[in-house]
Amino acid sequence: TLASNLYLTNDENAKSKPGIVLLHTSSGVKEWDHDNAIMFKENGYQVLIVDSFTPRGYVDRKSIGFEKAADAQIEDVSYAYQLLVNIADTDPSRVGLIGYSL
Repeated sequence: TLASNLYLTNDENAKSKPGIVLLHTSSGVKEWDHDNAIMFKENGYQVLIVDSFTPRGYVDRKSIGFEKAADAQIEDVSYAYQLLVNIADTDPSRVGLIGYSL
């Protein structure tokens, strides 16, 4: 799922690009997450949508509880940042975090 959740800009002239780690809502990764990632990519950002549920076998927050869902996302943020910086030529000092509801 990494390839389908990674949105990289096509600007080969930029040496180091800004990035966004995008966290999903309580219902998991949905089409609107991809729509937002495309919008950010079109505006020059490298974007990684973090799916904290599917790899763990979670369906949504309601089925596992708030604490378990939030803990999964918190655990994934650091790894997502490192991944975005190391594989996507992203400026480590210009990475933002966006999350919704959860």
